[in-house]
Amino acid sequence: MRDLKRTLDGRQLLITDDDATYDNYVPTTIDPGDTLLYVAIGFCFLSLAGVPVYARIGRVVQRKLKLVENSDSANTPWWTRVCLFRKRRRRRGGVEVVDRAGVIQRGLSREARESVIRHQKAHVLAFRDGVEISYHQNDRTMDIQEQQESFGQNNLTVSHANEMVESTASYAKSVVRYDYETMRLLRLAVPFCITEIVDSAAELITLALISNYIGTDEMIAYVMVSVFVGVSSEFVGGFCEVISSKCSHAFGARNHELAGQYVQISMLAFIIGQVPCALIWGFSIGPILQAFGFSDTQAEIASSWVWIAVCLDTAEGIDDSYGDFLEVIGHEAYSNAIGWVSTTIEIGLVAFLVIFMGSSLTQVGLLMLCSQFFWIAVDVIVSLQLGWIRKHEVGLFGKFALRNRPAVKETVKTALPLAFGNLFENSEWEILTLFAVALGPAEATTWAVLGFLWDVLESATEAMGDAGEVRCAYQLGKGRPALAKLVAFKCLFLDSILVVVVTTVFVALSGMFPSWLTRDETIQKMLSDLIPLVALGNIAMSLGMATWALIGSQGRYHLSTSISLLTSFFITIPLGAVMTLWLNIDLQGLTFSIIVGDAATASLLFTVFLISDWEHLSKKVIARVAAEEQLEEDSDDSSSCSSCVSGEVTMPNKRRHQVNVVI
Repeated sequence: MRDLKRTLDGRQLLITDDDATYDNYVPTTIDPGDTLLYVAIGFCFLSLAGVPVYARIGRVVQRKLKLVENSDSANTPWWTRVCLFRKRRRRRGGVEVVDRAGVIQRGLSREARESVIRHQKAHVLAFRDGVEISYHQNDRTMDIQEQQESFGQNNLTVSHANEMVESTASYAKSVVRYDYETMRLLRLAVPFCITEIVDSAAELITLALISNYIGTDEMIAYVMVSVFVGVSSEFVGGFCEVISSKCSHAFGARNHELAGQYVQISMLAFIIGQVPCALIWGFSIGPILQAFGFSDTQAEIASSWVWIAVCLDTAEGIDDSYGDFLEVIGHEAYSNAIGWVSTTIEIGLVAFLVIFMGSSLTQVGLLMLCSQFFWIAVDVIVSLQLGWIRKHEVGLFGKFALRNRPAVKETVKTALPLAFGNLFENSEWEILTLFAVALGPAEATTWAVLGFLWDVLESATEAMGDAGEVRCAYQLGKGRPALAKLVAFKCLFLDSILVVVVTTVFVALSGMFPSWLTRDETIQKMLSDLIPLVALGNIAMSLGMATWALIGSQGRYHLSTSISLLTSFFITIPLGAVMTLWLNIDLQGLTFSIIVGDAATASLLFTVFLISDWEHLSKKVIARVAAEEQLEEDSDDSSSCSSCVSGEVTMPNKRRHQVNVVI
C-alpha cells in the first residue's frame, strides 16, 4: 500500500497509508480554545504600555548607581562571552556558520568604503530652499554633510548635535523621512533579507515536497533527525565560525599563508568532529524515536536517513565555510549570488525528482549531497581561475596546517566558546521540543514542522535589525551619536512596517500552509490552531530582535544577551513546562510561552535602548577602536585585530575636494 501510485492529468501522485499516520490519533491534551490568544494579546499590550514606566525606573537606577555598562569584553562575565547570540526559534539540521562579529565587521568595512567613495566625488544635494553654496570638504565637513542629509536643513546645527531636533514632532518627521540613512538601511537590508529568505524558504519547500510526494513517515523522520542532529552540528560548527574571526585577523595583518591555514584547520576540525557525531546518532536515533513513541517504521526510516543527514551537514559546513572565506577576502557579492543560484537549482532538482521520478527520501538526500559537493568544486575552481586565492594557496593547499600547533591552539581556543554559544543560542527551542515530545509524537512532529515555518518569518524580518546594527555601529565609531540614535529609530520604524506586511501576508495565506506542508489531517489541525499565536509572536519577536541588534551596535552585546538568556530560562522555559507538564495544555501552551518570553524580552531591551547615553557610548566605542588600532600598530602578531573592526577608513586631511551643495 505504501508504494501504490496513480496518475492524474499526467502526474504521479503518491497515495500512501502513512498519509494518515495520525488519522486515528486521540490527543490527551487540553485545548484552551482562544483563551491563550487573548491573554497573549493583553500581555503584549501591557508590556508595551509599561515601557515608559520601565524607562523612568531605569533612568533613576542608572543615575543613582551609575550603571554605565562597560563594553570591553574583558570585563564581561565569561558566560555572556560564550553566548553572544540572538535567540532563534529553530535551527535546521545543518550548520549555522554565521559569526555575527565577522558579519558586522565586514559590513562596517563596506560602509566605510562606501563613505570614502561617496565623499571623494562632487555632490549636488537638493533641499527645499534651493540656495546653492560651495565649500571645501575635509573630514569635518564630511560629518556635517551626512548629518545634514539625514536631519534636513531646518534641523541643522553644527556645534551641538542634540540641538538639531527642536521638538518631538520634528524628530518623528526626521525618523520617517526618506533620506540618505534610510537608503543605506534599505540597501543593506535587501541582500541580508534575500539570503535569509532563500535559505529558510528552500528548507520549507523541501519539507513540503517530502511530505506531499514521498510520505508522512519520511517527513517525520526528516524533521526529527534535523532536530537531534542539528544539536551536534551546531556545536561542531563553532570550528567553522573561526574563519570569520581569526582568518579576518590574519588577512588584515597581510599574513595570507596563515589566513589559508586557519581555513584548512577549521574545515579539518569540523570534519573530524562530525565523525563521532555520525556514529552516535547513527546507532541511537532509532531507539530514541521509539522511546519517544514514534512508530517502528518511522524509527527505521530515521536510522537510514541520519547517515545521509550528517554527511549533508558536513558538506554544507564546508561549503558555507569556504563562502565565509571568500567574504573575508572581499568577494561577498559572488558568495551571496552563488548561494542564491545553487539553492534555487537544488530545489528545482529535488522537485523534479520527487514529483516526476517518484524518488525516495534516500535518493533525494544523495542528490542534495552531490549538489553540495558540486557547488564546492565550482567555488574552488572559480576562485582559482580568477586568482582570488593566489596569495592563500600555500596555506590552503600547500601545507598540512595541523602541524602549525600555535594556529591549531588558537583555533580551538576561539572555537570552543563559539560552539557552546551555539548550544545556548538554540537551547530554548530544543528544550521546548522535549516538552512537545512529552505531549505525544503527533505534537512533537507538528512542533518540528512549525519550526520550519517560523524560521521563514524570522528570516524575513531580522534583516532590518542587521542593517541597523551596521549603520549604528559605524556612526558611533565616527563620533556621531545623534545620527546613530536617529538611524536606530529609523531602523525600528522600518522594521515595524516590514513586520506588519510580513505578518499580514502570513495571516492571509494561513489557510493554505497546513495543507501545503502535510497531508496528515491531524498535523494540519494542530498547525491551524497555532497560526494566530505565531502571527502575534512574530511581531513581539521582530521588535526584540531589532532592539537586540541595536544595543549590540553600541558594544553592549553582553547586556542584550544577558537579558535574552534571563527571559528565556526564567520565563519562557518555566512557563512552557507549566503549560505542558502540569496543565497538559496542547502546543498552544508552548507557543504562548514563547510569546510571553519574547514580549518580556522586547520590553526590557527597548527600555535599555531608550535610556541609552549615546554620547557616552560613542566615546567608549571610539576609545576602544583607538586602543585596538594602537595594538595593531605596535604588534606584528597576525592575531592582532585589524582596524576594520571600527569600520572606519580615514582620509588624509590635506586632500580636499570641491563640493557644490544646494541648501
